[in-house]
Amino acid sequence: MAISKYSLYKYVKVDSTWRYCKAAYHENSKIKPDVVFVNAKEGLLEKHPEGRYYMNHNGSDHAASASICRQRDR
Repeated sequence: MAISKYSLYKYVKVDSTWRYCKAAYHENSKIKPDVVFVNAKEGLLEKHPEGRYYMNHNGSDHAASASICRQRDR
């Protein structure tokens, strides 16, 4: 069986319009809380505490619950 691939986006307000932006990750593959790529081609990162996370799989969006996006301190 093939492994499913998901993409994580956050729906944020950028320049007075709402849009989907790719979530940013640390080097150890953990999500950077509230940090998104506003311009992925230029690598422009911005912090956006507003909005919700969404997972994309095969062209369909699914709202991600807070428990999925929450990171545990170990």
